[in-house]
Amino acid sequence: MNNSLDLEETKIFNDYHNFAVGKKKSALVKVYKYTLLGIFLLFSLLLLVFIERTFFGFGNLMFQNWKISDFLNFDTLKNKQRNFMILIRFALLSFVLFYSIIKNYTNVYFQKETIKKYWPWFTSYLVLTVISFVLLFGYFPNTPAKLSYSFLLLIPLFILNLVYAIYLYKLKKKTDPNSYNNRTSIMIGLISQGLIVFITIIAMSAWVLSAKSNVNVEESLFNNNGFNDFWNKLFTVKTTTNLVLILLFTTISMTILIGAFSDKIAFLFFKQNKKEYYRDQIIISLTSFAFILVWTFRSLFYKIDSKSIFGNSLENYAYLTEILIGAIIFSLFVVSQFTKKIKTASPILNLVNHVFAQTLLWTTLFTMTLLNKQNTMVNMINVFFVGIFSFAMLVIYFIKNTNYNLVITFFIRFAILGSILALITFCVNQILISNKNYIFLTIDSNLYLTQIMLVLSTAIWATFLLYSIVSLIVVANKITYFNKKKLGGVNEYEQQQK
Repeated sequence: MNNSLDLEETKIFNDYHNFAVGKKKSALVKVYKYTLLGIFLLFSLLLLVFIERTFFGFGNLMFQNWKISDFLNFDTLKNKQRNFMILIRFALLSFVLFYSIIKNYTNVYFQKETIKKYWPWFTSYLVLTVISFVLLFGYFPNTPAKLSYSFLLLIPLFILNLVYAIYLYKLKKKTDPNSYNNRTSIMIGLISQGLIVFITIIAMSAWVLSAKSNVNVEESLFNNNGFNDFWNKLFTVKTTTNLVLILLFTTISMTILIGAFSDKIAFLFFKQNKKEYYRDQIIISLTSFAFILVWTFRSLFYKIDSKSIFGNSLENYAYLTEILIGAIIFSLFVVSQFTKKIKTASPILNLVNHVFAQTLLWTTLFTMTLLNKQNTMVNMINVFFVGIFSFAMLVIYFIKNTNYNLVITFFIRFAILGSILALITFCVNQILISNKNYIFLTIDSNLYLTQIMLVLSTAIWATFLLYSIVSLIVVANKITYFNKKKLGGVNEYEQQQK
């Protein structure tokens, strides 16, 4: 009898101990996630709020006599090289910044069971994040050779990925041998990433070293440069050989790029519950949307010359009715989600309601900007408020729904990306106009670049809506089919009884 009681007490103690340990691990996972999200939000905001320094290098930080009005001005080889160097520097450093922090955040999901052992990796990826952030504020290479040194930052990032992938593979082999942990996909991913880093560094070095010694260093990337001349002839001279080379180059590039994500692709198609992973990915996208909205608000206060060739920026307030239209769409969506008589528990119906409201919201915004081409300030205000409404609807949908799969998560993240790109384009345009740079408004097209990005965003939401409606029809047909089958079975049973 005593032995039985002892065993029961031991079992209770073990259960409680396991519960307590699991609770501590869960708390540590949340600490890592919230810390990374906070850093992601803070660094991104600082990066964008001080974009005149971090991106443009304004104030002779990178080049003497450089003005934002010269951005995307390729009239001279000197200006062309400066623009390319600014774009390459920002693309490289921001890639390392965002990749390392998002990779760090995603790793936490795969390290849940042994989260206490994750701190060395957390610290290592965070160090790379901080280094790239500091370089964005403080490193402004003014020659191609100095710029090429920046690419060496990709080497420690790759080595860290390599070591961590090996560590995670061995760890999962012990703790979760039935997981997606496939050695082949891991090897393909690491080899592809290594090739990308190697080719990128070699290509940049070759571009710099191909410059002639007698050429001005401020024009060396485009003036009598063998590397530049090769690629220029490849894409401009129409020959069969060039066409074959372009197709071969494109095929190889796409293969390596897809291979770099082979491990992630293997995971996504592995049959296991990944709802938490999908939610984590959507949270990252929503955080990105949030700091872009804050930057959009900041961009409203850039001083625009009211006497510019595009008209008085304080006129045409009638077009601000888009804010009222957006508010109505948002209010109707909220009513559909929280009114007892209207709201539904059906995940597919909630999805259709949400995506329909988003599509309608971005369509009305595009229509209004199309009618109001000449007033950038009013359009900017409309974009900000529509962004707020869109973000709020996404958050409501995210909180109220937990039914995420691969396709829905892909569409949500892709739609958020489209919205973010549209907002970024408007914000950059606002900065450029405030510096008398009208490049986004003078492209060779019937639409301004800002309007093209709105078309893209609206098209993504419309495609998502089409998918949602098709899914609804498929589900409705399945329900009808099974109801008929069930009813047929009941009738057959009743006839047998008779």
